[in-house]
Amino acid sequence: MPRQPSATSAAQATPEASQAAWSPSEPTYICTSVTADSVEGALAEIEEASAAGVDVIELRLDFLSTFDPSSDLKRLMDACKVPYIVTYRPTWEGGNYSGPEPERLATLKYAAILGAPYVDVEFKAAHLFFAETRGEVPVSTRVILSSHDFQKTPPRAELHARAAAMREAGADIVKIAAMANDITDAAAVLSLLQEKTGPTIALSMGERGQITRLLAAKYGGHLTFAALSADRASAPGQPTIQQLQGLYRFRKQGPGSKLFGIIGNPVHHSKSPLIHNSAFEHIGFDGVYVPLLIDDMPSFLEAVKGHDFAGFSVTIPHKQAALDAASEVDPVAAQIGAVNTLVKRQAGDGSDDVSGGWKGYNTDWHAAIGAIERGLSGGQQQGASASGGSAGSGSPLEGRTFVVVGAGGAGRALASRRRCRAAGRG
Repeated sequence: MPRQPSATSAAQATPEASQAAWSPSEPTYICTSVTADSVEGALAEIEEASAAGVDVIELRLDFLSTFDPSSDLKRLMDACKVPYIVTYRPTWEGGNYSGPEPERLATLKYAAILGAPYVDVEFKAAHLFFAETRGEVPVSTRVILSSHDFQKTPPRAELHARAAAMREAGADIVKIAAMANDITDAAAVLSLLQEKTGPTIALSMGERGQITRLLAAKYGGHLTFAALSADRASAPGQPTIQQLQGLYRFRKQGPGSKLFGIIGNPVHHSKSPLIHNSAFEHIGFDGVYVPLLIDDMPSFLEAVKGHDFAGFSVTIPHKQAALDAASEVDPVAAQIGAVNTLVKRQAGDGSDDVSGGWKGYNTDWHAAIGAIERGLSGGQQQGASASGGSAGSGSPLEGRTFVVVGAGGAGRALASRRRCRAAGRG
């Protein structure tokens, strides 16, 4: 059950520290981990993190090659100008500390007594921590009980049962992080935020789970982690502070934000998030566009039912799978045999699928054929319509023979529409 204030700590309690004061609408914070291996290096990273505009700093004491709690801990804490988390992660939970457990827990207790806003305690050690502290940790220090699985994501029911057990064990904030071996694992982790009963940090590790980090503000997570730089990520799949605040418009996300993404495998190289999020920012649209590393299209679409995804761009190797997944297909896309755009249909708009389903389009041909025609005509716009019709006079492709190298979705689109344009049929 949630911790109760002791007689000595009641005066230090704040509304923020009270479990009863929690609101589902509280903001989502950006946190970065200080992972330097020396105290002096950590102090430099603390200053760098503050300048980068993060809300919370995590002090990863286990990264320090030499550390004396009696002299170093307060020095590090005093250097933080924003709220901070004191974490001393043991090797058995994915960290670097391999010393005696009583000393580790005593350091976390000492940090709380010194006034740390947060301490992170592993769920497996919670009973020892609370037994050792016996009410000495002030309620003004919020205890994060954390659970990490670097191999897999447990089933959804198990995740929710674990979160409930962690809150019952005394967590002010529940933190669950698990490796995503498929993007459907990320959907299971996001369900922890959708159904939370108190402050929750729910994160998937790895590229397949990156959306849990990018969309934490949309789903109301207590915080998400971002790295000072790509080479200083403290967990796999962690974006940088610059990416989170700039590219993914983290500060502007909210419950009503519409979701879009690029489906592919691989997908990390795609420029689509930059193009679309920049456009959203320019027109003031409340949406965010994310990369989606997908292995199986049908299972992904099933997993994201109940989420606010309104549309997807589709790239290799899923364009034919997208065609099969669509409940309605644009005639040009059907003729080509590949879909590169899925748009969410609303229930009742003529779809046989009561949930609305997805309508598939192919825009590859329009962009590619248009570029070739402009090149052949000296840069003049030929003016084809997106639905396949011609808006102008004859195409410079008429009467020409072409070789298309490649037989994927884009190649199929080029070959199909090139035949029509060369024959003068749009």
